[in-house]
Formats: sequence, C-alpha cells, structure tokens
Amino acid sequence: MRVDDTSQIYGKFKENYASIDLGVAIVSFKRKWHAIFVKATLSYKKPYRFFNSVVRTPKFRILRGSFPSSEFETLLRILSQGGQLNVPITSRLTIGVLFREWKRCSVSFEQGRYIKDQYGIEYPSHIVRFESDWAAWRELEREVNFLLQCNDVPYADYAESISQNLSFKKDRLEIDRDGKPRGYLLIPIYARIFDCRYGLEGGQFSLDIITEFYHKIPFGKLALSSRIEMRDGTRIYIRKQRLQKLDIQRTREMCIARKTLKARTDPSETSWIVINLVLDNREPILLDKMMERELKVLLPETKISQIMREYEFKGREQTEYLEKTWKKLMEGKGHEFEDAVFTMLTRLGFDAVLEARQKNHLYDILACSPQGVLIVECTSDRISKVMAEKIYSTASEIQKQLKVRAIPLIFTNQINSNELDANVQDFCRRSRVLIVTRDRISTIIEIALEQRPARTFLFWQFFYEKCTSWP
Repeated sequence: MRVDDTSQIYGKFKENYASIDLGVAIVSFKRKWHAIFVKATLSYKKPYRFFNSVVRTPKFRILRGSFPSSEFETLLRILSQGGQLNVPITSRLTIGVLFREWKRCSVSFEQGRYIKDQYGIEYPSHIVRFESDWAAWRELEREVNFLLQCNDVPYADYAESISQNLSFKKDRLEIDRDGKPRGYLLIPIYARIFDCRYGLEGGQFSLDIITEFYHKIPFGKLALSSRIEMRDGTRIYIRKQRLQKLDIQRTREMCIARKTLKARTDPSETSWIVINLVLDNREPILLDKMMERELKVLLPETKISQIMREYEFKGREQTEYLEKTWKKLMEGKGHEFEDAVFTMLTRLGFDAVLEARQKNHLYDILACSPQGVLIVECTSDRISKVMAEKIYSTASEIQKQLKVRAIPLIFTNQINSNELDANVQDFCRRSRVLIVTRDRISTIIEIALEQRPARTFLFWQFFYEKCTSWP
C-alpha cells in the first residue's frame, strides 16, 4: 500500500465519517506553539465545537477536540507538508499550531488485539504515519518534564502524559527515543468480527459469528468466509456468504449481525481457523480478519448446565457444575453456603479443608495456595466488628503456627460492598481483613467463567494427544 493512497482509502468510506477526533501535544518555542505529537482518528460521531486543554503548563499542552470530516484533506496536507493548524479553544480564542518540516512516511492496515492495545481503538484501521525533522524542541525537554512533575496530575514525563491522555501505548512513542515529532492518522473501518463461538450442530462443525458494523455500510454487501486447516495439513474452505436482513439488529449507530457457517469436519482435528469479513463490491475489500489457533470453546455454558441438569433430574447421586455452585453462593445459608464457598475455592485452584461442621471451630475453611493460606469465615448474617476481630485473631495465630502468610477472609451473600457498616470497614481496612460480599462473589464467578476454557483446554489437549501413546 503506497503512502499516496490515503485519500483513496478515505474516499471509499467517506460517507461513514462525520468528524476527525484530534489530540495534539504542543510545545512553546520562540513564542509560537509547535506540534510534537498528533493522533487523529476519523469518527462517525458529530464534531465538538471547541478543543479542551487536557494538560496545560507554560511550555507544554495537550489539546483534544474534533473537526468536521470535511477538513480531512486540509489536515492531511498539513501533516504531509507542514503548515499551520488553527485550533479553536473558545469562540474568541484560537491557537495556531505550527507543523514544521512534517512529512508522510508510511501507511499500513492493522486489526484485532494489536490495534486495540497499541492505538486504543476497537476497529480495524488504516494507519498513516507522519514524522518531522524539526527537533529543536528537545532543548525544552527537561523543562517540560519538570513542569509536568509539578502539574496537578504529576506525570513522570511528556511521554506518559501523551500516553494517558491520548490512549496511545507508551512503548509506541518513537518520539521518546529519537526526538522526532510523530503523527498518526487512523482511518477506522467501522466493521469488525466481534466474536465467534464454535459448536457441533447436526453433526457439523458450526461457526457462530457475531459482526458489528456502522449502519451506513450496506449490509447486503457484507460477507463472511472461512479457511480451516486440519492437523493432517488438509484445508477446508467455506465460501463467502452474505449477511441477510433477518440476521441484523440495530443498536443506535451500530448494527449487530449473527451468521452461522458450517463445515463437515471434526473440530477436535482442527489446527487453526481464519475468518474473513469482506465488503463484496466490484472490487472486494477485506474489512477484518480473525484467526483462532486453539478452539477452546465448543460447548457454551448454557449447554453445559443443561446437560448437568438433565442428569441431576434423572436422580444421579452427585453432580457438580458452575451454575449450581453459583446459585448456592448467592442464595444458600448455613452449611449450604459454606459448602458452596468450599467448592468454589477448590475450583479456583486452592487446596481446602472444611472445618465448618467441627464443634467449637474458629473458622469455616482453610484454603492453601503457593502464595499462602486463606482463613475463611462464611456467614449469611450481617458482618459485625466482633466477627471481624475473631477471624483476624485466628488468622494471626495460624500464621504463627504454620509460619506462612495467612489472610483472614469473610464471605457473605447478604449484602453488597457499598452496604458494609462503617465501623466494620474501618477495622477491616486497618487489620487487612478481606470481605467478599455478594457483588464480589458475582465478579469471582465471571472471572472463573472467563478463565475456564483456557484451563480445561490445556488438559483436554493433554488427554487427546497423550492417551493414544499410552499402553
């Protein structure tokens, strides 16, 4: 892709943009403001009228705001050739920002996790990079960093202030390494593969794909295709299939579409999968791509719970599944709640001892991990200061006995964290007694659900790959 293709790229999706979100870091040099860093992103949102100074010192500022998208060619020319950009601060005040010796140097297409981590944007984007040979501002670098450390928000240096305020990963700031001012123009394609869920349907491997796209993109021209590589090296291709109107739901400016692709193959024999989202014009355009090397989720949580409930209904002696544990955690009392906390801790990887049924027990559960032990009290009553003092004292004694770090912990499913008694909170904060309330139990379950596929996949692969080699 050539650097002079930028206007052509913009032209293909021009109707999708209403504004240019602009963040610019400027330094004062010889009584004029000069740009040292720019991040500009085309957006479908309406432009703001004025810019804000999100960082302001006598020698350094960061301005944020937006221009109408009709200013695209003007901004592109200034970034490519240099010039002055007039930034409106109020109806009566405009700051003239000089771009000295700027030039366009490269353009690329980025997508997936990389674009989000590095540039703080969710959608696949064409990225145009600019730089300047004007490095006189480095004479001010030490003074700028000192002023920022004395600022209301004490940033370590100018690079940190840019990273924090313009959603730009600090290790991408080449300006911090070679002294050259840098600029980035992001042209997002507001269409992406949001998620893909895998399963078995009617004996076929199914790819349930969720896409998200701006409502002005013609959905009838959006198509999905896939390439599947098997462990034996053979490939299976799923031809392009266009989205249908019945697949689509509108949510404000964006649309969500669900499409299922199917292939006659065994998912356990799959090595990797590539899914393409294409704008199927006369000259097709690849909008987004998703690649999966390890298919960790073939059964959704709802299906797992359904299977477990069916066997439970048949009267099987013992079943244990996450939905059942979650219900006991949220609604259980007494021993049922204690058992649920014990089960949850073991599922999270702790080795645990249940002491709740012992007479005169000082705690309900002792849970061990490579980091230390948890001394756990479970209650369906309101937490009192006496209860907190008791578990703190018990944990201190056990820490002395076992000579390991022991953390006192109280589980309750009766209140949320914002309902804790102020005196109890104060004691727990000073004594480092941890309290897991109803809302935090929900967070633990969400984390467990998120991490479970990776954990079980590791052993699934171990069983699958190793069992055939054993005698």
